Amino acid sequence: MADGQPTDAYRCGQLYAALAALERLGAPDGKATLDNRTTRAKASENPRGTLKLHLPRVMSHLMRAQTSPRGGEAVKVFRSIPELLPRSRELPGSLPAPSSPTGRASQL
Repeated sequence: MADGQPTDAYRCGQLYAALAALERLGAPDGKATLDNRTTRAKASENPRGTLKLHLPRVMSHLMRAQTSPRGGEAVKVFRSIPELLPRSRELPGSLPAPSSPTGRASQL
């Protein structure tokens, strides 16, 4: 965040969280496949692969959520998604390791 803008790693994490929240809001049992620990680990290693699988499902999650009492919350999450996309508008294939000179730890 050297220039005051969130890093792509941060944005990918926030995008992942928004997709998981939207999925939970639309799920009858309130659970999201993105809450799975293995899926989270894969997303941190390969954001493009994981997020591209789940981004196309956004509309179906939103439509399901709108029939629930929490539909308003789902709309707010849905509207936040464009701002969470990486600045380059391209999902990164991988993120730097936290211990590398360009990694997340050095960007704090």
